[in-house]
Amino acid sequence: YTGVVTNLAASARTLTASAGDVNIGAGGYAGNTQGLNIAGDLDLDGAIGATAVFDVSGDANLGANITTVGAGTITIDGATTLSADTTLTTTGDAVTLTGAVSGDFDLIVATGGNTAIVTLTGAVGTVDAMHITGRLDTGAAITSAESLTVTGVTNLTGNVTTTGTVGQVYTGVVTNLAASARTLTASAGDVNIG
Repeated sequence: YTGVVTNLAASARTLTASAGDVNIGAGGYAGNTQGLNIAGDLDLDGAIGATAVFDVSGDANLGANITTVGAGTITIDGATTLSADTTLTTTGDAVTLTGAVSGDFDLIVATGGNTAIVTLTGAVGTVDAMHITGRLDTGAAITSAESLTVTGVTNLTGNVTTTGTVGQVYTGVVTNLAASARTLTASAGDVNIG
């Protein structure tokens, strides 16, 4: 889709690509507060706006922002690759990235508060700044982020390594959910546990 995509229906829409990708170009998607489901892989170059629940069953290449409204969760079941600085915004609802996360760009998750759950189940590789407004639950290691800032509770299953001068900033309680010791490594900055 090169131009803007709009949902004129009164219910959620599903875009299915059983063999290729769903490519939403620079025009983006202008939601009408209904959900948008991607059955397959997503290549996103234009912003997703004002949709309710947003779900991708496959991998997602994110080159633009995603914003949900109402009871609007964001879920990506496959791997997430950042191809531009990306902001995922909800109004107090969960964000779940099930697969690995990578891409040398910023990832900002803004849930509108400190209690909505942001779940990163897969490993996080080389990314720039990560800023999480909400509670962060990790399922694997964060191996090479430039920085990590979390405003809510942080529940760690894997180790965290950052490479930039901002380091790691945890405003809420940090909990180790693993069965063994965890290591927080800030090779250039500090680990700040508030």
